[in-house]
Amino acid sequence: MNPKTSPSNSSGSKFLVILLLAAVAGLGAWAFILKQDLATANEEAAAARKGFNGVTVTQGEVQRLKAKVLELETMLAAVPASVPATATSAKPAPANPAASMGSIASQMMSNPTMRSMVASQMKRSLETRYADLFTKFAFSPEQRAQFIDILTENQDAMMDLSQKMVGGNLTPAEREEIQRQGKELDAGIEAKMRGFFNDETKYADYKLFNDQQTERTQVTALQTALARTSQPLTAEQSAAMADLMYQERKSLAATRSVAPESSDPAVALSSSATETRLREQEQLQARITDRAASVLNPDQLAALRSTQATQLQSLRLGAEMARQMLGNGQPAAK
Repeated sequence: MNPKTSPSNSSGSKFLVILLLAAVAGLGAWAFILKQDLATANEEAAAARKGFNGVTVTQGEVQRLKAKVLELETMLAAVPASVPATATSAKPAPANPAASMGSIASQMMSNPTMRSMVASQMKRSLETRYADLFTKFAFSPEQRAQFIDILTENQDAMMDLSQKMVGGNLTPAEREEIQRQGKELDAGIEAKMRGFFNDETKYADYKLFNDQQTERTQVTALQTALARTSQPLTAEQSAAMADLMYQERKSLAATRSVAPESSDPAVALSSSATETRLREQEQLQARITDRAASVLNPDQLAALRSTQATQLQSLRLGAEMARQMLGNGQPAAK
């Protein structure tokens, strides 16, 4: 064990940081999804009113589409206009932006319709995330459903914890209690998952699959960037990139020398702590790029650098939004 890290504080603060960033990222995602669905529904309704190639659309179909538009408009009304594009808004900033953003997130997580939508989206996301694992273990439809149910059974409680974190000023003791409850929920899920597999080898494969999620996401982003070019990633390149990314992340984690992370997310999300993590991420990206030169051609390597820059920007924006929710300090230096 690295003597300069604290397992308990590190795992607790990482859990809360992930929880907060997921909640913040969801705000923009909800708005985007709703607006896209609303635009599609409006287009369908317009096409239905005109008919298509002379075919008369039934009044019932028109009414169904109108009802869909009304439903989406109602849901979209719950998403504050400031969420997707605060940077371009001409409106003056509120007196307390941090309190305002935290209040917005808390209100959205209190909305039953929004919670239901988030729950459905989370389930679909998990099904996609673990699709390769399901194939590897040849899960039946029933086993897949049971697996997803275990992962989502505590999501209402997790949303409640997120709401408490962003809904108002908390004392250090209150934050510690939320952290304890979150770790307890997480431990309960892991115990049930171990029982579900009832096989230590398969359970270890599942844990490794989770640990490599970051690398799969990065490789998927690179695959997407190159998919419409004349030089898409081959299956062998994708596997090699995932392996070297994982190796470099583990290698850097074992050798870095940083102060222990605080169990208080307000401290863990401070400007200085955020800048430290961003510098470490830049170091990791540089090491990955160096090794990737033996796997990718020059054009593919340029695409990798572009996806890395996007990832770094997303990490910075996510940290700044989470910090604003907690009312913690100024944005990280550019």
